[in-house]
Amino acid sequence: MMLRHIAMSIALAAVASAASAADMIETAPAPSYDWSGFYVGVNGGYAWGDADFAFASAGSESNTDLTGGFIGGTIGYNYQIQSFLIGIEGDFDWYGLDGSDSCPNDFFDCDVDVDWLGTVRARAGYAFDNLLVFATGGLAVANVDADTPPFAEGEDFDDTYVGYTVGGGLEIGITQDWSIKAEYAYVDLGSETADAGELDPGETDVDIDFHTVKFGVNYRF
Repeated sequence: MMLRHIAMSIALAAVASAASAADMIETAPAPSYDWSGFYVGVNGGYAWGDADFAFASAGSESNTDLTGGFIGGTIGYNYQIQSFLIGIEGDFDWYGLDGSDSCPNDFFDCDVDVDWLGTVRARAGYAFDNLLVFATGGLAVANVDADTPPFAEGEDFDDTYVGYTVGGGLEIGITQDWSIKAEYAYVDLGSETADAGELDPGETDVDIDFHTVKFGVNYRF
């Protein structure tokens, strides 16, 4: 009999606890920090990656390391539903990402400069009040200037690359209007072909990809 009373007491306590927890979930207030709205910002950071050269006539490949910084601006829009957030963000940055190495042999150098990069990306995240954890991905467009003597026409190759970027990061609301963020992204610009030059009948494929670490400050309207 005593065991039955104890079991019934435990069961009633468990039901009461579950009901209390359900009430707390249903009546839990929405996050006090509001991420919704348009925003603009500034950003800057560091990038590293490589450029792969494939020489058609020589049947060889070469790799050039790329490093450098960047700085630019950001514009975007957030829509928050309880703690979940979706949005769209674009940025444009001036880049000093470059590198140089011997290729396809020690008699010549391959030089690469990424002059600028623009992205248009979707964002999705979860807000812990004024702390936002997010993932992002979308379109990436960049201008690349590559020197591939003697294969490229005029020993210079300048073209617009179109690729993609994916990444994620953290954003912290300092006030209701101002926030700071840290973000990692991978950028794959794909490959473009430099025309053959006077000294060689073949073409050169130049493939660019790199990583970025970005820090920014945003202002929401």
